[in-house]
Amino acid sequence: MSDQQPSNVLLQGSSDSPYAEHGWNLNNLPKLDGTYGSMLRHIEENIPGVVVPWMYIGMMFSSFCWHIEDHMFYSINYHHWGDAKKWYGVPGSAGHLFEEAFRKALPGHFERQPDLLFHLTTLLSPRILHQYDVPVYSATQHEGEFVITFPNAYHGGFNMGFNCAEAVNFAPADWFRFGSAGTERFRTFRKPSVVSHEGLLLKVGRRAVLCCAVLCCAVLCCAVLCCAVLCCAVLCCPMQCNFLATHFHEQCTMLLF
Repeated sequence: MSDQQPSNVLLQGSSDSPYAEHGWNLNNLPKLDGTYGSMLRHIEENIPGVVVPWMYIGMMFSSFCWHIEDHMFYSINYHHWGDAKKWYGVPGSAGHLFEEAFRKALPGHFERQPDLLFHLTTLLSPRILHQYDVPVYSATQHEGEFVITFPNAYHGGFNMGFNCAEAVNFAPADWFRFGSAGTERFRTFRKPSVVSHEGLLLKVGRRAVLCCAVLCCAVLCCAVLCCAVLCCAVLCCPMQCNFLATHFHEQCTMLLF
């Protein structure tokens, strides 16, 4: 058996690969720019699992225990090849119900280890969660499919056989309303944070101020241009002076406000 790479397969990241610069490439997605980009693009460090994808090799019934992402980030998982993965998820709005149910079902565990849910070592049947009125949903992920988890949405599952998947975090602008809660969660359990939430917020704020300054300069240049056009029009046609002055005032008001 030869281990030579088949001719129809292109290495991810190769200059010949059409996916090397694609937005759905998980090496690129955490740092996408633009209107719907990820705030993690402002993180300079290459943090494994957060901005640099992790690869996961699964086997029959190997599991990933109940957890939420660090800092309540979004996560995305891509199934490259192999047998399916079974996912269970709880909506972010029911996160507090999930935690209450866990504590009621496993009181001794939480008494010995209050930060139990940080360790990704505990499974609890969805049937038990249903008994505590926790909404639980399931999905089966096959080859070539993505699974996305949302902030504060507890999730877990298991592999239905040998497979390979890739996962990473990302953070659209709407993540900021969850980010502070994620940082407070670290503080409550005296855990070190993965990234500085305040530092990230400061970097994004600086860029926003810079963009605002550029926009103001553009508006000012437009106003100056309008003044020049108005003066030229007045010199050429004095009878239209009153009308143009009124029109110029309206346009400046629209530009500035």
